[in-house]
Amino acid sequence: MRAIYPILQHALLILVLSLLATSAFAQNTIVSGTVSDPQGNAIPNATIIITNKTTGVSRTVTSADNGAYQIPQVTPGVYKIKAEAQGFASIENTNVQVLVNTPLTLNLSFTQIGGIADTVTVTGGEAILNTTDATLGNSFNSTKVIELPLNARNIPGLLSLQSGVTPATGNEDDVQRGGHVNGARSDQSNVTLDGVDVNEQQGGAAFFSVLRLTPDSLQEFRVTTTNANADAGRSSGAQVALVTKSGTDNFHGSLYEYHRNTVTSANDWFNNKAGVERPALIRNNFGGSLGGPIKKGRAFFFFNYEGFREAKGTSVVRTVPLATLGQGIVRYKSANGASDPSCPAGTPAGVTCQTAAQINAAYLAANGASPGINTTALSLLAAAAQKYRANDTSTGDGLNTSGFRFNASAPVQQDTYIARFDFNVANNHTVFARLNYQNDNATIAATDLTGQRFPDTPAPTLWNHPKGLSIGHAWTISNTLVNHVRYGLTHAAFSQGGDSAQNEVSFRFVFDPLNYQRTIARVTPVHNITDDISWSRGQHSMQFGTNLRFITNNRLSFATTYDYATTNPSYYDFSGDVLVFDEANGDPIFSNLGDPTLLDLRGALAAVIGRFSEYGANINYGPDGKLLAPGSGIGRAGQADDEPQRFL
Repeated sequence: MRAIYPILQHALLILVLSLLATSAFAQNTIVSGTVSDPQGNAIPNATIIITNKTTGVSRTVTSADNGAYQIPQVTPGVYKIKAEAQGFASIENTNVQVLVNTPLTLNLSFTQIGGIADTVTVTGGEAILNTTDATLGNSFNSTKVIELPLNARNIPGLLSLQSGVTPATGNEDDVQRGGHVNGARSDQSNVTLDGVDVNEQQGGAAFFSVLRLTPDSLQEFRVTTTNANADAGRSSGAQVALVTKSGTDNFHGSLYEYHRNTVTSANDWFNNKAGVERPALIRNNFGGSLGGPIKKGRAFFFFNYEGFREAKGTSVVRTVPLATLGQGIVRYKSANGASDPSCPAGTPAGVTCQTAAQINAAYLAANGASPGINTTALSLLAAAAQKYRANDTSTGDGLNTSGFRFNASAPVQQDTYIARFDFNVANNHTVFARLNYQNDNATIAATDLTGQRFPDTPAPTLWNHPKGLSIGHAWTISNTLVNHVRYGLTHAAFSQGGDSAQNEVSFRFVFDPLNYQRTIARVTPVHNITDDISWSRGQHSMQFGTNLRFITNNRLSFATTYDYATTNPSYYDFSGDVLVFDEANGDPIFSNLGDPTLLDLRGALAAVIGRFSEYGANINYGPDGKLLAPGSGIGRAGQADDEPQRFL
């Protein structure tokens, strides 16, 4: 009767877990195979002992009547596997590489008759091909991670080195966050670190982890591109499993620095033409790692710090008004190619000029009324032309507007701290804890619509400070029953400062004093609890698991807080035709007008008139229905629904 109790206890435990069963995040793997004698006959009741060479933790299983054995829930690492059977010399494979999320088939064949005390040593290595299941994808151990070329030591650059993967194109941030795997949407991939969720819950990306992994802290990873098993996750895209390094019984450490300097880069053609110096590009990666025993055979630690500093400049060109436009003079190509002698000195040949007084008179003659010239608008345009003197002809029409090129600074500072602790509480109980902290500050790179607008305007910045925690417990209940439970907290948090906290005023096609990027902040903590239990019997095994995720998305945005107004020629009647054509007869309003369809010309006329032709007001209400004060941000606090999915 007593012998039945353990069976009933195990059955009850399996039943309870199966009632909660959802897809768990695969992190460990299974080692299986057969045990045979020199003639290839199956050997039942052989003892197979697997020992982690890093921590010394061992497990023992027995082969079935047909010689088959299975060792489920094996954590990634390097192992020693020993087989013993009565009448044969023991087999000891001293260097078996168990890779993350990659089942390993290892057949053991006794080659010599003898006693168990006699040992035949076999030198094993990494299994190149996965022949156990249908999953496709490559595993990368720490040696590959360190040795492969890696720009700025950025791990996401390695995750896309798989068949069926289309990396994102564009800037560095897009490449990290985007990507598609075998045609799946980028937000259908699933990224785990030490078995817990580290996905960017709002953005969604194939190869992006909220917590940064450095090459020196990464033990290995695998990207399963297709045919993922039931325990892999909840998504139709790639399954990315990453594992951090553990300490060992010996102390190991490293110090490193990688440097890139501006002297190795070249200036671009446009900067040279505009007389702008080469943008800065100074990059430094530096840090160190240390791992070893806290108590040999029982407790271990690993710590890695990595710093990244980048002094970077981006060549950017902005459209600015010319000095003549600030004086109320609008210039355009002459219909007959003749030059207007009344134009200011320096005006190109074949150009006609209209002064503010002439523009007023022309509108009065055509429409019987004139909107007049806005002197405030002219003073703003004149000040802009004086402050940002045109030095580039790659933008603007060259008559009323031109380009102002400069190097926008975009420095980056990143600090990454990663610590892991492993404890062998008992031979059948192991515990680990992993801690992550980042503190990143970056100036947003300047493009057409982002970053610093002009050298003397604010540069939007991004402060990213995620934190992570993972705790796991592995319990070898018996030789056939193993349970793993994990808790993880991935706390994503960032604040993106804008370049303005004021209403937007701009002159379309002529001058934008700012980019009017607004401040936004978001905090997304994810609590993740996973539990999986494996039961094996001979050639058969069953696995149950549960995965609970609790996601909160809190954010504050000023994107719709401020009003805007612009002199937009397209918002005049007939898409701006009234600015250049007489409504009564359809003739051009201005004399000797070459091409009245040009938007640049219409933009210049709308700017000197200085009337807002497009404007909008943002009126916001709080959750209580009350009107928010002008300049108040829009906050949100909410719980994301995530219905568990079940698997067997």
